[in-house]
Amino acid sequence: MCLYLACFFSGPPYQILKAWQEGQFELIVSQEILDEYQRVGEILAEETPKD
Repeated sequence: MCLYLACFFSGPPYQILKAWQEGQFELIVSQEILDEYQRVGEILAEETPKD
């Protein structure tokens, strides 16, 4: 929904999308978040059938 708003209107969602496209964001992620992504990825890999 937010991406839709960013594409068709000039409010805050658009301004955020534009700033991201212009490289005005610096990604900051904690080790805890990275660990959680790893944990969830491993669970999903186990649950996903392999063809």
